[in-house]
Amino acid sequence: MDQRKRLYAALYSTVCGFSSIAKFVQIVGQDGDLSSWQSTQQHLESLSAEFRTRSAHSDGEKRAQYWLLADDIDKVCSQIVGMRDDCLSFDADELVDRFAQELSAIGIDTPGWPVRVVRNFPSPFDKYSWSAFCPDAEDEKRYGIPKGIYLLEKKIRPFYSTALLAHELIHTVAGSRNPEIFAMGLEEGFTELLGSLYLGSKTLGNDIARNLFIYSRHTSPIRPNWSAYLDHATQLTAIYRRSGLDGLASILNGGREAIREAEKKLLLGRWDDITDVSGHWDRNFDDLIDSTLITFPRSYVLTPLQRYLVDFIREGKTFREICTESGINYSDGKSALEYLGNTVTLFIDDDEKIEFTNLDIYSELSRQHGFSAFRYQILDSAL
Repeated sequence: MDQRKRLYAALYSTVCGFSSIAKFVQIVGQDGDLSSWQSTQQHLESLSAEFRTRSAHSDGEKRAQYWLLADDIDKVCSQIVGMRDDCLSFDADELVDRFAQELSAIGIDTPGWPVRVVRNFPSPFDKYSWSAFCPDAEDEKRYGIPKGIYLLEKKIRPFYSTALLAHELIHTVAGSRNPEIFAMGLEEGFTELLGSLYLGSKTLGNDIARNLFIYSRHTSPIRPNWSAYLDHATQLTAIYRRSGLDGLASILNGGREAIREAEKKLLLGRWDDITDVSGHWDRNFDDLIDSTLITFPRSYVLTPLQRYLVDFIREGKTFREICTESGINYSDGKSALEYLGNTVTLFIDDDEKIEFTNLDIYSELSRQHGFSAFRYQILDSAL
């Protein structure tokens, strides 16, 4: 077993402040004993203490980054208590059966394609860095690859692979008709909304489904195709708001040609022509869509120093007072604060004195609810 699976399981159960889960795991998961929950917790506690010591003996970006990393490590540690090894298990066939039941309840029938866990993807798909893919009848015809859902064994992770399997299952529904049409565009909106979010939340609960979506689709820097997934998921939200799950089911059941036609009409703003079927809105699903796609602040990704200083900014404080209180030298702090004020526009200052800001609202959210509107990049140069 990849020992980092325990770390991933704890992370997906936690709301952290970094912008890249891959980078965080790369730093935190190396050179540690993760063979049990106890040893994982001990490793993280030791690493947190080490990073706080490094922070105290550093300045600028390094001081801030080590402090922020230690904070996130502590959050993950607090989630480990009570976690069990059964959360690491992954039974693809059992999950597909459960997903199929959930989809059947909203009028969507799955084609029953098999799930294959493989060490390598068949050619020509072995050149891609995917965790999963879903060849259809067209791929079977062109490349001799049996249709189904293929999962890469070495990339199976707790919780993440459950949501990914749900994503791929929606592709099987779309690809069972018109497989000659390439799977892209609004189809990825269906896989994200109905797969990762709807089925993910039914299986994993809202909190983990939300965390998974944010860590994978709101990562920064973001890959262009993942950014497109976000766009298409948001597009499909517009159809869902008007037509409900019944409307989505009617389009998806029509296959890729129906999805392509719906996308054309959506882009042209021909809302009334997209589908004449409507009904069945799910309040829990509504809330999940809103928190991951509509209200989540994608743009507030800062350097560690900028993010660290956000918590010290208050009306009436001078730049020098903020730097003194935060333990950051004035030269580094001033440059970061100027960026936050002049470029990100988090406050208005007059002669380096904070005159107006709403940051107290965000600080209150962080203290009382554990939600931070601001995330930090993990910089190699600050390690």
